[in-house]
Amino acid sequence: MAFDQHDVPKRPPMLLPAPAPAPATIEPPQQPQKRPRLPACDTCRTRKVKCSNERPQCSQCIKHHTTCRYSETEARVVRKKYADLKARMTAHEEFFELLRYMPEADANEVFRRARSGDRIEGILDYVKNGDLLMQLAVAPETNRRYQFPYRSEMPMHLLVPGNQYLDSLMYGSLSGLYRPKHGVSLHPPGASRGTVQVVQDPYLKPANAAELEHPLLSQASASKWTNAISNDVLFRKLLSNYFLYVHPLLYCFHMKYFLEDMVAGRTRFCSPLLVNAVLAAAYLTHGADPLRSQYWLPNSLGYKFLAEARRLWELETADNVRLTTIQAAIVIHLIYNLIGVDRVGSNFTRQAIAMSHELNLFKSPDHINSRKMRNARIMLAWGLFDWCLFDAYYMFRIPLLKDPPEMPFPDPLTNPGFHDEMWLRYPLATSTVPAYYAHTITARRHLSQIKNDIVYKVRSRNVLEGPVLFSTILEFNKRLDGWFQNLPLAMQARNIVFPPQLEVHIVIELFRRGGDGADEALSARMILESNVRMETVLRLYYLRHSFDCFTNFMIFFMVYIGNLALEDLRSNQLNNASAEDLRSTLVLCANGLQSYGKAFHVAKLAHYALSTRVSTRDLRLLQAYSGSQDNAVEEQTLINHAHSSWPIPIFDVKEEDPEVARLKNMIERTEKVSQNLTLRFFQDGQDDTCDYGNSSGALTFTTDSIPIVDHCFDFADLFGGNTTRGYVNQTKNLGSQWGQAGLYWQLENIDKFDRNANYSRVLYRQHVLNPSSDDYKPGHHADRRVTLYGGERCSELDPSNDKNLLNWYGYSCWSEEQGACGNLPYLINSFKILPGEDKGKDPGYTCWLHAELGAAGHSFSSSRAIMGAFASVSLAAWLAL
Repeated sequence: MAFDQHDVPKRPPMLLPAPAPAPATIEPPQQPQKRPRLPACDTCRTRKVKCSNERPQCSQCIKHHTTCRYSETEARVVRKKYADLKARMTAHEEFFELLRYMPEADANEVFRRARSGDRIEGILDYVKNGDLLMQLAVAPETNRRYQFPYRSEMPMHLLVPGNQYLDSLMYGSLSGLYRPKHGVSLHPPGASRGTVQVVQDPYLKPANAAELEHPLLSQASASKWTNAISNDVLFRKLLSNYFLYVHPLLYCFHMKYFLEDMVAGRTRFCSPLLVNAVLAAAYLTHGADPLRSQYWLPNSLGYKFLAEARRLWELETADNVRLTTIQAAIVIHLIYNLIGVDRVGSNFTRQAIAMSHELNLFKSPDHINSRKMRNARIMLAWGLFDWCLFDAYYMFRIPLLKDPPEMPFPDPLTNPGFHDEMWLRYPLATSTVPAYYAHTITARRHLSQIKNDIVYKVRSRNVLEGPVLFSTILEFNKRLDGWFQNLPLAMQARNIVFPPQLEVHIVIELFRRGGDGADEALSARMILESNVRMETVLRLYYLRHSFDCFTNFMIFFMVYIGNLALEDLRSNQLNNASAEDLRSTLVLCANGLQSYGKAFHVAKLAHYALSTRVSTRDLRLLQAYSGSQDNAVEEQTLINHAHSSWPIPIFDVKEEDPEVARLKNMIERTEKVSQNLTLRFFQDGQDDTCDYGNSSGALTFTTDSIPIVDHCFDFADLFGGNTTRGYVNQTKNLGSQWGQAGLYWQLENIDKFDRNANYSRVLYRQHVLNPSSDDYKPGHHADRRVTLYGGERCSELDPSNDKNLLNWYGYSCWSEEQGACGNLPYLINSFKILPGEDKGKDPGYTCWLHAELGAAGHSFSSSRAIMGAFASVSLAAWLAL
């Protein structure tokens, strides 16, 4: 066998040593991980039981139905503060970034919000989600601007140079010229909430949207002070209304002292008598009761408050006199003025003055140790003095107090601690704003001093002293200008906005006539400037606050301005634009009086007096914009409760005879005149002016007497003479007393008689306002007859041709309230007043209403037409039943 070299065994390969193994690691024994110990809740810690540490409630607290509360550890508190600071820093950085890159208009709005005190986070949220929030917002809109009725624009006669109120922040915010984005920085006296207040909301929101904020007001309880109510919410609301709307006029006690004693149950500066008087006054401004002005309703709260005050008055006046008794008397007098029974109210002020003299109230109180009592006496002394002056000034009487108190009235700039301040919170606002109460009453106090001098130097003059010199009027005008120029910042024309501030700025002119030796041009300019300022402030008041903000002082000015517009409307020298502006003013004032009539009965009386003086056209206009209609029952109720002796401004110079214009006398005269016979004669071509309310250009004959026999008046002799009053013997008056007075007659506008004019149009009115039976309704025989003639001495002879006879025209029906107009085909030369037909006569005998009668033929078509019209109305009413 051969040997193969491949069969030789191979040398095994050399094996390298294996790598050395890694050294074994020795791990320490694992310790069980400890769970962090969480603090137990306070309840478990107290009960010493094991807490499960669950949040927000542990199992033990759930089991035992107890409150579970955990105390924050120091570390947790630190971490939370750190997170808050970091978030705030991030928010501020984002805020500044927004200011850098936003459009200028949006950046200004953001900056304005920051200046007004809004939180940065809230501003960022507003910017990021503003559109969405606007879509989902449920908060009410409080930035409101009211619209004028009838004409929405400001009248042109007010948009004149020199009218400072057109440059005010208030007018700027209302007209859209600018908005007070950065607020108004003012310094209220004694301001404890910052030395500078940025006020913005009052210029953008009505006053009745704000609420009085006082820490003591929320603690007031009704049950301790009145038996009329027990509702604390209503009690506090009424107190708030009093301080907002009444207190700025009657500053006879300190709000702070009053509330402090009310909460503490003390009777030094608060008493049940004073509280019930305050509630009775405040209830007139409480809009929730639409019948609150009807003070005679025994179930109303206003009646109950006043009755309780009267009961407590009788008890207190029998005991020792106190400051609160005098204060309550002033408030009660104001209430009686507002409900139209001022003669009753003045008795309370007379008793208050007697009590004041017993307490030496008008003497210096330096001997009194108590600072509060000294302040209370000073405030009451000046409050009573100014109230007597206020009442006398607008009632046209001599004040019950002549000499002012011995001590000066504290100035809010030099003695800020003496005065209260009212802080208001508006909806959605983060801070309160001051109402500048101290500055308001101080400005009113300085104005009262000027009024006091006017009363004694002007109105108290007797006949022997002669008329007032024009130089005296100029002196008072200079003092008023000085008062106006020296008003503090918060009370200046540019900054005023609150209702009491606006009231102070409305100052009625001294006289419609200039006085003896007057410069007619200067006097007219002074009157015009006064009227422009007054109406501008009234309109600004309405635009911002409306007439649902019941500040009682505005009644006087609405009546005054409304009657000014009415007098100007009666002028024949107006173009259409001016007449429409005046109607806008008239509608505004009438609506204001109607709105205020819901609260104050005297405003309702004034509205009634105004509406009886307007023309038919304007009366329809007032009714259209007020929504009111004639209501005989309501009207008679109003007349039955007309007791106010306030002389409303309707005549040129009330100072000569204020009794003529007193509200009670006016309404009584209106009721009486409703049965008068009135004839108004118009020139040919005055068709558009034949209206009972239009007496400015018509020759007017009026009588309230009922003749026994016929009496003829020649037209030219009657209106061409110098006599405006007269009488004819052998008559009976409305009281059915024969031969007592005679046929009394009165003429108006005889100075406008033109002998060359053709007076051929007549308005006849003989109307009973509230007829007691059908015999006194329109269309039935009246108490007098009237016949009109083309000839002199009530003849039918044609003056131009004595061979011709002219028909005469007759009236014998009770007319509609606004009378009836008729045209005659000739110049009226005479007319006759005759007794009325016997009402028991054959009912088929119809009365006349512009019936054409006489020798030239009889035509009863007009009288038949009027009776037919009344018959058709009666039939329609019967069918509707």
